[in-house]
Amino acid sequence: MTDYNDPTTDTNNAKNDNSVYKKWHKTGLINIGYWPDADKVTVEVGSLDDGGRLKSATKCYLPLFKFLAYLRAEISRNVSHIYPSYGDKGEQFFGGGKGKDGALVSRVFTTEFWTKGDPASGRRFKCGEYAGKSTDQGAILPDYKTIHSENQIKMTASDLAEVYEILSIHAQAAYAARAKSNDGSAAR
Repeated sequence: MTDYNDPTTDTNNAKNDNSVYKKWHKTGLINIGYWPDADKVTVEVGSLDDGGRLKSATKCYLPLFKFLAYLRAEISRNVSHIYPSYGDKGEQFFGGGKGKDGALVSRVFTTEFWTKGDPASGRRFKCGEYAGKSTDQGAILPDYKTIHSENQIKMTASDLAEVYEILSIHAQAAYAARAKSNDGSAAR
């Protein structure tokens, strides 16, 4: 489980979220964006209707380097070693914020084996938005009984490798530009 700050209440999101990987499948869409100023990755998963039109989509915000570490573990076939509980429950990234109506929402990105216990079966990327409930510490936890949206898509090993390479290149370029603009210091 990984917590992250959900930037969905920032009105400048659209201009900061650069789509770097988009793929349409028979049943859905995966759109991955990179937000360099916040060191975030956006993962949007959509479902299609019978006519092939986008029916619904859910977007989650993930910390760039934690997501890159997960992807690297996947493509090097070390995911079960680095994330020992992955075989049982996958890996999750949590975030919370306010929905369009101002109510608390919790967004959860989950990655797990497509077929439980079968590493060769591909990966399920699932984005869900649920009603949120605040803790005394200020965290926003999901109420899984109140689903606002939930979408999933199957990712192959080659999909994961491609996403890793694309995000790595964008992250390196952003850090080089940041270092140059900061007179050689890439402080963050």
